[in-house]
Amino acid sequence: MKAVVITTAGGPEVLQLQQVNHPEIKDDEILIKVEATALNRAPILSKGTVPTLLQRVQVLILV
Repeated sequence: MKAVVITTAGGPEVLQLQQVNHPEIKDDEILIKVEATALNRAPILSKGTVPTLLQRVQVLILV
């Protein structure tokens, strides 16, 4: 599957489209397909100053 991968802090130029394997799930886990998501301005502006979604999420799956 294709994913936008963030490997370093920065602007849109650090986003990389890559082919990745489907995640392996354990017996006590589930896999949720997300078809749409959004970010508002606050997490984007605070990136680098406090822990935010963009710093914790390493892979954004493209559907």
